[in-house]
Amino acid sequence: MRTLASFAVFASVLALAAPAAASETVIDTPARGSVLAARGRTLAYSAYDVASKSYRLRIKVGMSAPRDLGVPPRSVPFDVSIARGSIPRGGHSDVLLYSRCRQEPSGLVGGLPYLRWTTARDCSLWVAGLGGRERRIVGPPSDAVLPSLSGATLAFARVPRSGRSSIVVRHIGSHAAELRRFPAPTFAGSPVVVPISLAVFAGQVAVIWHADYGDGAVSVLELLHVRSGARERVRRVAGGSLTGVNFSGPTWIADGSLHWTEICAGDPEGCPRRHNYGSRSRTGRVTLAPAPLRISAYTTTARAAWTLRNCPSFDLFPDPMSPECQLVQETPPPLVVRGT
Repeated sequence: MRTLASFAVFASVLALAAPAAASETVIDTPARGSVLAARGRTLAYSAYDVASKSYRLRIKVGMSAPRDLGVPPRSVPFDVSIARGSIPRGGHSDVLLYSRCRQEPSGLVGGLPYLRWTTARDCSLWVAGLGGRERRIVGPPSDAVLPSLSGATLAFARVPRSGRSSIVVRHIGSHAAELRRFPAPTFAGSPVVVPISLAVFAGQVAVIWHADYGDGAVSVLELLHVRSGARERVRRVAGGSLTGVNFSGPTWIADGSLHWTEICAGDPEGCPRRHNYGSRSRTGRVTLAPAPLRISAYTTTARAAWTLRNCPSFDLFPDPMSPECQLVQETPPPLVVRGT
């Protein structure tokens, strides 16, 4: 009897330790791909309007249905991120950050679902509340894109007309001093290195860089340490010919872990073991887990993750049964420690 009781206790411990099976739900079917951003109960992305040939900024809060935010549309997907910010009537709420450019970026990076931000001109940073009222962020220069805010720390990419791009970190405000500037890394054989996405949290900036060279390409996920100025390469992937490999994300969780996906676009034959969910713990441990094919965008919180899948505009071999993108919510999120 004692052996049976011990076995029952051991089995119950295993059941508690085993990860819960993930549940996937399609919550929207946008016509084209875009960036995804999430914080707490708020999800933000762009929805292409076929009639006006423009992108609307769309949000989903909690269990409510997705809705378009009442801000002017854009001819390219919004480079949106979400932060906690002050609201006019007092208190704090989620706010959306993004850029607007007189000359929007043209072309995609290596056939992947990312805009070539180095071709944008006269850009400024904006913030909007969930009610749809937007205002310009005063202070950043006129070549700032890809904003991310953590507390009072604002990070963004600078894409000058000439020279290397860079990541700038500063306090928010019109007279705030610049804390640190990180120039784009250099890759042999590639004259232009494009910033793809970034996220700031607790004095660290996670950045995705992409560079084309000849018939190949390389993408790097880099961690920038604001206080020390140190740079840390987290992951590097390479692609070429009909197969493009890149990262999507990156996203921080409150426990200090960093999350992303490694996506493979184009010819699926070049993608075995090259499409993964990834995470880096606060102590620096990197963990990978297999991810579905044809993911083009990703974001996560501690409670759920969202992926954009099967977008025909970014796939050389689209699924004929999926004429639109599928925005999928996955619960629990992959590689997020339970109880975070």
